[in-house]
Amino acid sequence: MAIMRCIAILPVFCITPMTTNKKEKTPLKFRADGKFKIVIFSDVQDKFPVHQRVISIMEQALEREKPDFVVFLGDQTEMNTKDPQVDFRRTIRQILEPVVRTSVPYAFVFGNHDDQCYYIGTRADKKRLLSVYQSIGDCRTYDANPNLTGAGTCKLPIYASDGSGIVFLLWMVDSNTYQNPITEQGGYDNPHADQLAWMKANNDAGVNSLVFQHIPMPEIYNLLLEDENGTKIYGGKKYAKALNINSLGSLGEFPCPCNAENDMGEFATLKEMGNVLGVFTGHDHLNDFIGTYDGIDMLSVPGMTYFNYGDEAVRGYGVIELRENNLSNYDYHSVKFSMLDTEVEAFNKTLYDGV
Repeated sequence: MAIMRCIAILPVFCITPMTTNKKEKTPLKFRADGKFKIVIFSDVQDKFPVHQRVISIMEQALEREKPDFVVFLGDQTEMNTKDPQVDFRRTIRQILEPVVRTSVPYAFVFGNHDDQCYYIGTRADKKRLLSVYQSIGDCRTYDANPNLTGAGTCKLPIYASDGSGIVFLLWMVDSNTYQNPITEQGGYDNPHADQLAWMKANNDAGVNSLVFQHIPMPEIYNLLLEDENGTKIYGGKKYAKALNINSLGSLGEFPCPCNAENDMGEFATLKEMGNVLGVFTGHDHLNDFIGTYDGIDMLSVPGMTYFNYGDEAVRGYGVIELRENNLSNYDYHSVKFSMLDTEVEAFNKTLYDGV
């Protein structure tokens, strides 16, 4: 896998409104030039009205990257309220509006905060939330098996540029919320055994894939530096707040997967499937790193939120670039908000200085 941390400046910062495509969804496929680009927005985590800077950055990202697909990586909303007058749909619509306006197909996964909202006095369960997303724009997330734990766990195929067949897979996985979702106590949750069994049963052997979920796997701690003087104990080991030699990027906080003893064995499942190249997670707003453990990449995408905790030095979005002529590999880089600010400033300077 190639890791890129810088990008050429593209001095265009406006979006032309487009109508939403209401036709039957067309299959995802590689472009004629053999490329497929995905933009990842993680942890928008806001209420209505959503912070204008987040919306502006999303607009800039879509114009700058011109993606073929967008993934929202969970905790789209911060709706922890029982106020019956609050309508969570307004928040979701505002967050999705830049993507809908540009007619880009998108998918999403749920985070641990997305269903912490009430509508007309009733808690908005994930099935109801899923139907709201599916009514807005070109949403590709669906319940592949409604009987599975959570909602929205599904497989999205990407076809060859000539449409001849499926050549790559994207897995959207609900990593659930808390060990006790009623009291929201007991630590964070992870994909359950029934979800993992479904993935194994529906895997296309020999077709490489990427996984998207909100909460990271316990194995992410294998990317951190073990230190007997470390301040974090996880799985019976001590860790310093630092990445080890198998990782690259920035670690602003200790990752928050499920408790090690509650692990349902997701990593082992993905390893057994044999075609998962990487797992993209959000949840930890201050982290922006990538590393490989036992043949599978784990990538922590930085958070976008201004409503919840964050750091302007880290806030950003992720970009994945797939190439049809090399499907055993992919490129990934993150783009910081500060980088976009610098580009806008440079572009404006050329306008005013006539350079």
